[in-house]
Amino acid sequence: MIEQSIDHGTRWVVFEPNDEPLWWSLRRDIGAFLDSLWRDGALAGASASQAYFIKCDAETMTQADIDSGRVVAEVGLVPLKPAEFIVIRVTQSIGQG
Repeated sequence: MIEQSIDHGTRWVVFEPNDEPLWWSLRRDIGAFLDSLWRDGALAGASASQAYFIKCDAETMTQADIDSGRVVAEVGLVPLKPAEFIVIRVTQSIGQG
């Protein structure tokens, strides 16, 4: 459910320039979604930073990804069970629908 929600909620990125402002917006939007899950008790951790992380920057994608319109974000989260980090890699590309 979380992976599908992030995928659907970030489809707008294919219409934006693939640069730092876009990456910041993605981190903000995904963070708002995960923060609401954490506050609702769906994620483990005493703080949001213990419950999840989001990476979307020059480290998560290559120049070839950027040139081809591919945006890559890595999302780590700690569900209540099994209470260990799960990492999801979300990719949006021009031409995806």
